[in-house]
Amino acid sequence: MYVKSKELGEHQEKEVELLKYFHNLCKKHEIYYFATAGTLLGAVRHNGFIPWDDDIDLAVNGDSINKLKELKEEMEKEGIFIRYAPKDNHMFKPNKSIHQLFYKDNEDIWLDLFEFEKEEGYYYHKFDFQKLYACPKEIFTEEEFENIKSHKFEDIEINIPKNPYKFLRRLFGEWERLIFEPNHKFRKEINNIEISN
Repeated sequence: MYVKSKELGEHQEKEVELLKYFHNLCKKHEIYYFATAGTLLGAVRHNGFIPWDDDIDLAVNGDSINKLKELKEEMEKEGIFIRYAPKDNHMFKPNKSIHQLFYKDNEDIWLDLFEFEKEEGYYYHKFDFQKLYACPKEIFTEEEFENIKSHKFEDIEINIPKNPYKFLRRLFGEWERLIFEPNHKFRKEINNIEISN
């Protein structure tokens, strides 16, 4: 059995608030995005976070990034900033291969924006994320990437691929099974697992 810590629960709530802002911004300005990686798995399997996850992963394309750059002043009025890839001073990823949207006054809360680009009918990570982090399975077919639907995530609705199951199988294997894997700054959450016979 897994018991989520109060600290992680509060962190997830703040992440969802930032996700709400981003989702509404995208809806208002017709910006394309959807949940990917662990956030997609959480949405499909839990209708929210994987219980011990502490970040949000979103897929975007080049048009999305260009539109977000045009909205710089609107976002900054709300205290929201984006670090754009690539740069050398990324907090965690070499060569800053991920864009990040974050609160100016709380950089511990952010959304990872993975930019994908199309090549011969498939969508691949832009920059060097796949090479650096051995993510050859995190590739979308044209159909998977370009067709999305609304899906519950915690107390909001977000965008996910219409047919996410083959992608989840490629990325996670038996994704339906609940396998504990602590994430990022909350690795100590492993202390909250109780194994019963």
